[in-house]
Amino acid sequence: NAMSFAMDSHTSSNRSRDFVLKFYVDKIDTVDAYKLTKVICKQFRGVTEKTGAFAIMGSVDPESFDTLHSFSNAFEMPFVTPWFPEKNTDGEDETHNFAVQMQPQYHHAIVDLILHYDWS
Repeated sequence: NAMSFAMDSHTSSNRSRDFVLKFYVDKIDTVDAYKLTKVICKQFRGVTEKTGAFAIMGSVDPESFDTLHSFSNAFEMPFVTPWFPEKNTDGEDETHNFAVQMQPQYHHAIVDLILHYDWS
């Protein structure tokens, strides 16, 4: 996949071995907070000495988002996702939010499509 390719490309072009990125994948088919917590802790801890996550990337079920988001904020571990659940953020401290939504803007593509097909 694209993420694996990007990580491999970075590793092969990285001249300094002081900072090496590793790609670990855990597919979680659960909204069970206990099982999710175990997987998150395993990722944070790492599999060997001097390993462990410095960021979590991926999509998450809406029912699991709050659990992952809480861990991300508590441990100041960035969580990068293409999607956030719609919710009211009134009263939340936006300066202490370690979840980042990365989603491409698609409105330019829609305008180009309308112009291309001369839709009115």
